Amino acid sequence: PGEPVSSTHTLLLPPDLPAGQYTLGAGMYDPVTGQRLFAYDAAGNELRDWMIILQSAISF
Repeated sequence: PGEPVSSTHTLLLPPDLPAGQYTLGAGMYDPVTGQRLFAYDAAGNELRDWMIILQSAISF
């Protein structure tokens, strides 16, 4: 708790995916219990739905 966590993942996108703005939701889980963990922003506010939202434009 209270420690920043960093992780890198590769997403394979289908070749026919249309270019555009996409939203990815990421959550964290306890590896022992499988229970979803709380997530907080840099100011210490709990994030809604315990989810980190990443937005990115996809173009090919």
